[in-house]
Amino acid sequence: MELFEFISILKNRKRTVLAIVLLTLLLAMVFTLVQPFKYRADLKVLVIQNFSANIDPYTASKSNEYLSNVLARVIYSNSFYNNILASEFDVDKNYFSGDVKKQMEKWAKTINAKVINDSGIININVYHSSRIQAEQIAKSISYILQTKHALYHGGGNNVKAQIIDEPIVSRFPVKPNIILNLALGLIIGLFLAFGYIYLFPEERFDVIRLFEKKKKRKNLKNKYLVNSNDLQELKINNNSNIALKQEVVEQKVVENNLLFEVDIDLDQGIVEKKVIGDGDIKNVFKRQHLDDL
Repeated sequence: MELFEFISILKNRKRTVLAIVLLTLLLAMVFTLVQPFKYRADLKVLVIQNFSANIDPYTASKSNEYLSNVLARVIYSNSFYNNILASEFDVDKNYFSGDVKKQMEKWAKTINAKVINDSGIININVYHSSRIQAEQIAKSISYILQTKHALYHGGGNNVKAQIIDEPIVSRFPVKPNIILNLALGLIIGLFLAFGYIYLFPEERFDVIRLFEKKKKRKNLKNKYLVNSNDLQELKINNNSNIALKQEVVEQKVVENNLLFEVDIDLDQGIVEKKVIGDGDIKNVFKRQHLDDL
């Protein structure tokens, strides 16, 4: 298929594109809303070492980078997590429920620690559904890094963790990212729509048309059970509409009356009826008058 031909088909199938895009956007919104909303607390820590005067700057920079990477990984450890819970800050221990494995998985989802290039600066993010708890955990991390960092390296007092940005908590939830999710939904929707039209360029595969046809069949293909005395004449016109000349009202089937089943298929233009019972039948039938559908 050539490009201009495909563009021409797209213009004629705008309803299909719109339907698929709206569907993916709806799914993206549902996916977004079912996730818990979380606030974020940010802080930055600078790792500093005391070096002798004759050490070259490159070696000092690499040493700081190494220590900052070590401390960034240590934040995810069970030892650091236990220090957080044991700190004087009001961290909700019930938030990290379950066994040790589940607690650590929860802790790993709560924090994000990364070193900024080779600067020796650790950027730390804390995510929590409570704004207050996000701030408390961030302050606890800051305190542990400042007072107990020596537990996780061999530099002793020659290493210092300096807080360069105090914890700052977002005013509004940052997770899930609604704008990003909707943007991805839009891109995926366009991709799926273009792919669908490319694979099924015929007009008969139009999504809206298929939906309307299915709905029409559901509404217009019915079964009516009436007795032989009150079986009304069925009429099918060019618009595939069905009308009953007279409303079928509630009544009982009397003895020796036949009971018919009427199958109506508008798409094929067929009306079939067959006897499904006779004799002393005591059923009550009531059907609404069939208006234009």
